Amino acid sequence: MPQMPGLTDKAFLPISIFVLNVVLAIFRIILVSAVGACFVIYARYGGEYANSVRWIRSVGYLEMFQTLRSTKNKHVPGSVKRALVLGIIVTLAASLLDKGIAAFITPATRNGTPDRVVLNSTQPSIFGDIGYFLGWKLSVPDKGNVTEIMRKALISTALPDPKDGYDYNPVELDYNATCNNSGIRVGGTVLRSACMTVLPFPEDSFKTLFTTTNQADNRYLITLQKGAQPYLSLPLEWKFTYGTAGDNEYCVVTEDYQKPLNSVGFAVPLRTSTTKCFFFERENVAVVAMTTARFSPNSVYNATEVQDYLAEGSNELLVAMDEAINKPSPAPGRPGQPQNGTTVGMWAVIRATNTTIDFYACEYFDSSFECVYAVGSSILFHQPFENLKNATDNDLRERRRDRYMTLEYFMSAYNVTPVDTDDDVRWKLRSVSIEKMRNDTLAVADYMAQLGSSLHADFHNMKLYVQYDIAKINSGFEVPFWVLVVAGILLVVSLLSWQMTNWLIGSPYNSSLYSVIRSRLSSRSNTSISKIMRFRFEPLMFEDVKLLPDHVEYSSNEEHMPGDDKDHTNPSTV
Repeated sequence: MPQMPGLTDKAFLPISIFVLNVVLAIFRIILVSAVGACFVIYARYGGEYANSVRWIRSVGYLEMFQTLRSTKNKHVPGSVKRALVLGIIVTLAASLLDKGIAAFITPATRNGTPDRVVLNSTQPSIFGDIGYFLGWKLSVPDKGNVTEIMRKALISTALPDPKDGYDYNPVELDYNATCNNSGIRVGGTVLRSACMTVLPFPEDSFKTLFTTTNQADNRYLITLQKGAQPYLSLPLEWKFTYGTAGDNEYCVVTEDYQKPLNSVGFAVPLRTSTTKCFFFERENVAVVAMTTARFSPNSVYNATEVQDYLAEGSNELLVAMDEAINKPSPAPGRPGQPQNGTTVGMWAVIRATNTTIDFYACEYFDSSFECVYAVGSSILFHQPFENLKNATDNDLRERRRDRYMTLEYFMSAYNVTPVDTDDDVRWKLRSVSIEKMRNDTLAVADYMAQLGSSLHADFHNMKLYVQYDIAKINSGFEVPFWVLVVAGILLVVSLLSWQMTNWLIGSPYNSSLYSVIRSRLSSRSNTSISKIMRFRFEPLMFEDVKLLPDHVEYSSNEEHMPGDDKDHTNPSTV
């Protein structure tokens, strides 16, 4: 059952500015007419001055002000003056009320009923070991909304021929995750068992050269022997496997990274990469996202500076890394460097929490450190593949490592400022936030999961398929419901008062002075006189009938005027 809108909600009126102005003008006319109806009642029951007040008001503001000024020292009852003042105020308020209502009306657009269609566009792509589209490296400003940037990219980049005046929105589908727990595997060793397992290192490189230490229920320290191939010089590549199917169902996310030429004292802007994999046998979809922050603390690992840079003073992974590198105590005079004779070349601390993986690794190679903090997340869910009929099924069946998007955080905060101190190049960087990395990673994974089978790629034919809700954009205006309610009540009351006075009181109290004279002339001559009559000022005549005698004498006594004791509501002469 639809919920009734609240008074603070807004109604949408799909009308043009011309129609809106016409409606407001009609509203103003009805309100002013309702004020006139009130003065009809006053004319009927307000005494012998009342009709004069009503007729003066009908002429306009200037006449009302001039009359009010001229009666300042005249013998006019105070109630009549107050009625004249009230007429000025109420008429002005009724004339301006539509302007007040217009102040609450704002231009707006609303989408019509959407049509759901699948569109494909040609996208330059790399079709190799890892398939990905060229030109899909999205820039994220400081405090930018990553999911909104992804949505806009699908609208601005993936549309083949958008129509003006239509709104395109990638279809977001509901999903229910079938796995909410992450495990860890290094080489052939399962450190933590779960329905979804991450392999943070290439298995071929981690068979005999590493050791692991269980530091907590879900945190592990992994050390790699010195002399092995540098691991952090290459992009991170995480492999997620799912359920009991083992490697038959897996998804890989690869970091978009190229090591800078200056290998000492650098930092790379945050990057988030996301991958989606389709498993046709069970109609499952897996989404993987990973955000990395890379930096080099030079030849010395200073835990305080690292904590300042990563904006996490109490992060347990940073504390564990500091203890792993600096304990047992390093050689004298070189704090922050590995102890002489150590066989360790890389330290990594990894933690699995629900579907989130936190990973922090530092590598000591060629007398310098290189570190990376990475946050990964994966979502596995079941979804029918009816939207994939336009794609090349065989190509989708074979792909497991396609990178759909890379979001790169370009911010001036990541400019490196080297400072020479004691022959060491130290780095000064504005900090990044691990919490933001984690939130953005989860947001990217969630949005890719909502897209589900609405977004799929055919890298072999360089096609991207996106399912859109396409709706016509209707222009109009938004009005608060309480404004509509108040305006509706005023309109109904005004129409009723207008009609009731015309019906119950009628002529001559609702007629102009001109209409009264014409009606009286017609009744005296027993003929129908045209509604447009001939008129002359000298003498004052309508249709050759004088309105006033040639000589009129008024008493100078302001306390009593001739005829004050007579009934002038029905004069016997024109």
